[in-house]
Amino acid sequence: RPASENSQITYCHGMEVLQGVANLIRKNKITNLGTGVCYYEYATPSGIYLKRSYSTHVDSSDNTISDNTIQNFLIGLRLDFAKNNEIHSNTFQYNGKSLVLADLVTGNKIYNNLFASKGQDVNTFLISLLASNIWNQDRTAGPNIIGGASVGGNYWSKYTGVDADRDGFWDAPFKINDKNIDNLPLAVDIMVNANSDEEDADPNDGRCDINLSTTGDQCTLRAAIQETNKRPGGQTIFFNIPGSGTPVISPAKPLPDIIEEVMFDASLQPVGKVIIDGTNTGTNSNGLTIVNGDVSLK
Repeated sequence: RPASENSQITYCHGMEVLQGVANLIRKNKITNLGTGVCYYEYATPSGIYLKRSYSTHVDSSDNTISDNTIQNFLIGLRLDFAKNNEIHSNTFQYNGKSLVLADLVTGNKIYNNLFASKGQDVNTFLISLLASNIWNQDRTAGPNIIGGASVGGNYWSKYTGVDADRDGFWDAPFKINDKNIDNLPLAVDIMVNANSDEEDADPNDGRCDINLSTTGDQCTLRAAIQETNKRPGGQTIFFNIPGSGTPVISPAKPLPDIIEEVMFDASLQPVGKVIIDGTNTGTNSNGLTIVNGDVSLK
């Protein structure tokens, strides 16, 4: 079984599979300033590109693509006449578009991937109405691609909802179109999605939310720290603040002291980083104080 594993690839096309059958593409880092995985334009740079041979009309099928990191392309994943492939546990980030699926892309199982693209259109899905694929597996024990307890569907950086039972999945499916539905989209428990500075509206309700009257959670960094301080054990604060460029958080006063173990993880932010500017917290003030617990940055 042909395989590519543990490679670091930096080029126009990251990896192109022409009429490939039963290949294993695993644990590669594919980086470029062009596109990720392409399906339509032959000259478009691509990270991982599965397509058929137009001379033999043999599709790319039964390949396994897993545990890869694909970043800084115009397109993250591109499939053209590709069927019955298994694509899981990959990180597609900082790409212009996450996915392009052409006609007759069917029967592919695509699950437990992280899709987080850059720009205001965080995920632009160019998926043909003729493409029909599977976007989640049955719920199984994890960890999943974002560190949650269970594996199911994918993490979509532009999709948020409600996780009322806090099982690690959004309660409503993520519908790409009628033939492509992720029934178990991965949910993030504490996600900073606002760069303002309000406090948590109810520090005792187990949610990071500054406005209880608005659907969904509106979570600031201040509210997120308040929420993690209420929980025992290690917590992760993720960031996914809308807008182009690098988001800047400017607290108007010192942030709450950290009293529990916490990781600040900006890997889901489309540009991969967040700036915390303590200029407005006051002269000779400590913008952030660690009283107890380990703190790590990612």
